Amino acid sequence: MTNSGRRSRKVLDAYRMVNGRNPASLAGDDGSWLHVGSLLEHAAVLPEDERGPYLEIVAKTVKRAIGDDLWRTGHRMDPPQLRNDSALESRLRVFCEIIEDAGALELSDAILCAYLAADVDVSPIEDGRVEAVRARLAWKRGELDVAEERYRRVAITARRIRSDELRVRAWTGRAIVARHSGNYPASRRYGQHAIVLAQRSGLHRLASVAHQTLMVAAAVGKEFDSAVEHGWHAYLNADGDVTLESGALGNVGQLFLDAGHPATAMAAFRAVLTRRPSDRIGIPALGGLVVAAARLDLPDVVHMTTGDILARLNGNGGVTAYDAATTLVDLTSAYVTLGDTVRAEEFRARAYALAASKGFHEIVHQTREAIRQRTAPRERALSPRIQSVAADVRQLVSV
Repeated sequence: MTNSGRRSRKVLDAYRMVNGRNPASLAGDDGSWLHVGSLLEHAAVLPEDERGPYLEIVAKTVKRAIGDDLWRTGHRMDPPQLRNDSALESRLRVFCEIIEDAGALELSDAILCAYLAADVDVSPIEDGRVEAVRARLAWKRGELDVAEERYRRVAITARRIRSDELRVRAWTGRAIVARHSGNYPASRRYGQHAIVLAQRSGLHRLASVAHQTLMVAAAVGKEFDSAVEHGWHAYLNADGDVTLESGALGNVGQLFLDAGHPATAMAAFRAVLTRRPSDRIGIPALGGLVVAAARLDLPDVVHMTTGDILARLNGNGGVTAYDAATTLVDLTSAYVTLGDTVRAEEFRARAYALAASKGFHEIVHQTREAIRQRTAPRERALSPRIQSVAADVRQLVSV
């Protein structure tokens, strides 16, 4: 990759930017975030043979921050492999994902960029993995063009080193960017490429993510059975990873909600929330739960869930702009269903303003529909296979 693909803010500038926007994003910092980033930036300007002591300090700091278990296993999305006990490869992405989940996206990006500049022993595949993370950080900030360019660079690296893993990461990422841009045919095309290659290569957890992209494409195409199958396969392919399982279950819940089965949907959303996921998964699940509760005429649940959502949106920086906008649309729909037009309009206006400012065209359209649509979807007849999936979903909250 060229250096232009690695440009980022300086670590201290990124830290100040996050602090100025939302200090809550830095609440989980134990003092290591700025320390690690600053050490990496300092190491990057030294001659290569003088960087070792600084990288050793960074490695020890990261190990303390993420714990022995995660240091030993590395990032959960990477194929299992033996790692040098002192190497930052894979482990720094674990560290930066904690920062990302807290909502300090610019800081996570700056640290990753500093890492690539400082550590000359970064392997080509790790370089590609880091660039894929930086692409994700870009689309989470609403910078879709930047994300697309970074995923393109990942694809170039994949071809150069003949890496199926990086090909899957690039295709999956481009599918997500295309979806956020409203280009569903492209999203489906990239997702199909990713899932076929991931399954063929035995990359189960990457296959889980790829299944989720096809699930969304099938849902948009109103292919309900196919969408549920992809969603359920995303759950099954999670290979025991709680984060992936929670994300997949949240998507399956949304499918059943859209198909007029709010009770099954509520079970799925509650199964997600009992796992105590990060806000990037928990917020969409709460949005689905509030709509399901409204359709089941459970106003107390609606009001309680609304309070939880607003507390997270207003006080926690870990919520992406996209998820915040879609959840505000969910609140609009819930209060329209309850007949509270005043609160519905309040949430609709907030959703529209946020979506319009970020270029989320599909959500702008949804804000117009949500304020008018009071009738719940007609209950869809389920095939025997999908009835079985629904029963499995309901069972998850009873164990």
